[in-house]
Amino acid sequence: MRTKINTNWLFYKGDFTGAEVPDYDDSSWDQIRIPHDWSIEGPFSRDNYIPEQKVANHLEGRADSYLPKGIGWYRKKLNIDKKSTDSTVYIEFEGVFRNSTLWVNGKEVGVHPWGYTGFFYDITGFLSPPGHHDVLAMRVDARKTEGWWYEGSGIYRHVWLITKNRVHIPPWGIFVSTPRVSDNVATIKISTTVANRLSQKEDCKVTNEILTPDGKIVLSFTTNAVCEQGKNKEILQEGELKNPALWSVDSPNLYIVRTRILQDEKEVDKIETPFGIRWFEFTADRGFFLNGKHLQLRGGCIHHDFGGLGCALPDRANEKTVEMLKSMGCNIVRSAHNAAAPSLMDACDRLGLLFWAENRYYLEPVEKCEQPLRELLRRDRNHPCIIVWSLANTAGSP
Repeated sequence: MRTKINTNWLFYKGDFTGAEVPDYDDSSWDQIRIPHDWSIEGPFSRDNYIPEQKVANHLEGRADSYLPKGIGWYRKKLNIDKKSTDSTVYIEFEGVFRNSTLWVNGKEVGVHPWGYTGFFYDITGFLSPPGHHDVLAMRVDARKTEGWWYEGSGIYRHVWLITKNRVHIPPWGIFVSTPRVSDNVATIKISTTVANRLSQKEDCKVTNEILTPDGKIVLSFTTNAVCEQGKNKEILQEGELKNPALWSVDSPNLYIVRTRILQDEKEVDKIETPFGIRWFEFTADRGFFLNGKHLQLRGGCIHHDFGGLGCALPDRANEKTVEMLKSMGCNIVRSAHNAAAPSLMDACDRLGLLFWAENRYYLEPVEKCEQPLRELLRRDRNHPCIIVWSLANTAGSP
């Protein structure tokens, strides 16, 4: 079960000692709803402006705003159903700006320094016994910036609570690719990651069904697997689909992969993953081709804010952006210069807008750049709208 937990958060702007402790007195904190951007609330002041900052090994101007950055704290009580001890619980953040530390019940779960890529934690081992609620606490340090545009501050994208069986598909565990596509046939390749969090190896069955845009099952795969205790196992399945309905900017046809994990013929997990079937190529002398047809790319770059809304956007704002770009005659948009919100790419998939997915300035030593790149690629790899993966535009050498 994947549930959005955006309501009933508490927030206070400032730094505290001990605010991660479950019984900390937060009675004076503001009750807010996620997505939340505390910078957009102001106040405007010239004292907030930083004229230049060091990016990579050089100084560059910063045109963020006269709005405040700083440090903020979030807290939330969770009431998780713990009737079964066979559950694995994850929490997923679509975006926090930036340098966040998460505690559950006063115990530190992890630190995520980057401000744009999504991330998740397995919090099963941090939860309280049945009959007790759990307390999330997050410290967000937004004093340092990553770009020269308005970046906002806080938990500015959706937060999800994901409850699974001990044998399950972990977040971002499905990868659908179409290595060979023509008008007549498409090869569908599915990678399913199965996690076994039990103390013994488990037998399971992995079933994948391909559903057409109108909901008909046209292809299915079943594989028996043995999953070792405490480990993940990758299951690869492949088949051919005749006469596919291709995804394009004019006909954004979306198929669905329905993945099921069964043990003793009982379903223990199920995920549905939208995907599109298309092929494309860039040529040096003839331009770009989508599904064998020449397409002149027309588009622009957008940052992740939306005017006076700041960065804490409802999904409808991202959908409206895509609608406006399409109405202007655009067929592509670039996420300048960082990982975009999932709802923006979802809208591009549904409405037919090509996407240039970018991650800026992580051209640094591998210990700094590997994790955010993995987060960018693994979460967003199933979007058919994406035709370019990009690094930076003004990053210097490490």
